[in-house]
Amino acid sequence: MKRHEKRHPIRNIKTSPITHEPRSSTKRKRPQRDFLTEPLPQLSSKEIKEIRGKAHSLKPLVLVGEKGITDEVVKALWQVFYNHDIVKVKMRDPEDKRAMAEDLAERANALLAGLTGHTVILYKPFPPGE
Repeated sequence: MKRHEKRHPIRNIKTSPITHEPRSSTKRKRPQRDFLTEPLPQLSSKEIKEIRGKAHSLKPLVLVGEKGITDEVVKALWQVFYNHDIVKVKMRDPEDKRAMAEDLAERANALLAGLTGHTVILYKPFPPGE
């Protein structure tokens, strides 16, 4: 097993969690258009639960520090979304964690799939066929 597969098992998934269609490859190419600003799909509660289940074994890839959600945090999150559909974000002692999680999801143009403790689960589907 390669080191990066051990660190982030979502890369081993061969199908999309939403459409359940097989992906052409596990390594993604940068899309021709900017998928970060595309509208988000409407997910059912069952699909959101499935995303939270897949995120359970993942480790946080982005950390929000004392300064809160800055432009650098959002840029780091966008870079992570080029390689991962599901991202965990760890917040450091927020005053209102629900509001901060919703603000982070809105600024990153992602779906808020869950909030457990100070960890936020965000989902941004990668465009099909790319």
